[in-house]
Amino acid sequence: MLALQPSRVLRVPATEAVLLTEGFSLSRLTRFLDTAQVSHIFALGPSVWQSLQDSARVEHTLRITPVPDLAFLHRHFPDVHKLIVFGWGFEHSDTTDLAPFDISLLLADVPSGFRWISVPPSVSFGQPVFVRGLYYQASGEATMLCFASASQILDSLPLQPIGNTRFEFSTTPKQTGQYLYTLFSRTASGDTLWQEVVPISVVPADTITVLLIESAPNFETRQLKAWLAARGNHVASRTTISKENTFSEFLNLSARSLNALTETLLQDFDVLLLDASSLATLSAGECIALRRAIENGLGVFLFLNDAAELKRISSEWLRLFGVPAAATVPDDLHDAKVHIRDFPVSDVPPLPAVTALLRSDGRSKVLAHDAAERPLAIAKVHGLGHLGCSTVQDTYRWALAGRSELYAAYWSTILKNLARPNATQPEWRLLTVLPVVDQPLMLELRTLAPFPISVVRAGTMQDSLFLIQDLHEPTIWRGTFWARQAGWHAISDGRYTMWFYVFDKTARIAQRALVRHAFTQHYTNFLRPQAHRPPQVVQRRVALPLWPFLLLFVAAVGYLWAERKVLF
Repeated sequence: MLALQPSRVLRVPATEAVLLTEGFSLSRLTRFLDTAQVSHIFALGPSVWQSLQDSARVEHTLRITPVPDLAFLHRHFPDVHKLIVFGWGFEHSDTTDLAPFDISLLLADVPSGFRWISVPPSVSFGQPVFVRGLYYQASGEATMLCFASASQILDSLPLQPIGNTRFEFSTTPKQTGQYLYTLFSRTASGDTLWQEVVPISVVPADTITVLLIESAPNFETRQLKAWLAARGNHVASRTTISKENTFSEFLNLSARSLNALTETLLQDFDVLLLDASSLATLSAGECIALRRAIENGLGVFLFLNDAAELKRISSEWLRLFGVPAAATVPDDLHDAKVHIRDFPVSDVPPLPAVTALLRSDGRSKVLAHDAAERPLAIAKVHGLGHLGCSTVQDTYRWALAGRSELYAAYWSTILKNLARPNATQPEWRLLTVLPVVDQPLMLELRTLAPFPISVVRAGTMQDSLFLIQDLHEPTIWRGTFWARQAGWHAISDGRYTMWFYVFDKTARIAQRALVRHAFTQHYTNFLRPQAHRPPQVVQRRVALPLWPFLLLFVAAVGYLWAERKVLF
């Protein structure tokens, strides 16, 4: 019987239980227990149990049982059918164990503070970083929101006394590396209400090789060449001086012949920039070489700045660039406010542009548009390459007016969406929006390596991360990492390293509460399978006591002993 562990199935009434999650209110729980009867009170996770132990208001009459997860609860308390949830709700990792329970929500309110902070995981050196978010305040007092570096306050704005305040700050780091900025709210008396760390990883800028073909020299392309070369990019240009003469220039690049566009020449470049006149005067062989280069990954950008030359371009090329065949650029250009993709700045000095030329469809990506959402710059995919064009003129005016960040954002957006993709370069992505200690972090690697091996380092600690290959895309590998400490972490596959920051459990309280709040409600209302009729009884398997078998064994042995004595 010790080996068989005999048991029996009992039919017991289904019971209700209270489940305390992070953020629960002890006073609200006490008021609920004064009007309701529950069989159990559970504390989900070690952080909730620790908060109960630290609280001096815990009444000894409350018998609270700590449970590490919902699977443990279901395994050891099978009679519990309904959970009344207090606090902020569940994490996404709890969904696999929620199915057996009927759930009733008495969630706590999301606290004041930073309800959302959005910052890119990494930024290229020289590019501005935008920190956006939402702050909620219910106190009603005058409060300032400040954005600071390690040494000084960079910017600030007043908060709404009651309600939500959207904020946006920007900065441009001066060096590569990992930085920790700070967002904090401060009252008029100087008291800090909430403070959050904003991690920013600045990586070296990716350099590209650009070929510029122009029919005549102009200040727009001269400014663009200087800007590209100053950031370490490789630039080659061919400018027509007269009918028989051209001038070639090489910046950060060795000299070579640019007299004819061949497949061999175009293989050395990531982006080709040319105007309408240069495209119209290409020979048949150059057109064939250019088409093949685009299909193999070359990006091509067309300057739409000449109405007469645009009419000379074949309808096939216009179709590839997304320009209507009958379209012409009028001579009376008018000023337009250019809105750059992923660069939401309102005070943009207007530039001359044509707003009715380009058309956006499902195959094109709008890189810049005017105030009426009409496209001013677009990019389209063709083969492995991209083709783009723009009707915006004289972007150098931004640089001359001291708005170099607008100039950099405009051309960075265009070149980033056109440059030849590097298929051999591994790429890491952090799929978890808010990495927290002791919570699963989803990481994704895109690589051509057959068996990638990754290592995660945090200070002196080092862990191996094993990846699973995607079922449908063999170049994508994913893995789950559980961080044991807060701070910067580096993950590498031996060729490419990505830095990411893991937050402590006390960080981003309002944001984490809002995410758990929304997820718990969405899962309960839409994702969790609903039972048509809650069971009145549940089956519970209990182990039989072993002492009756021991008594039976002693009686049998005693009988055999007594029988032997009687016979002999």
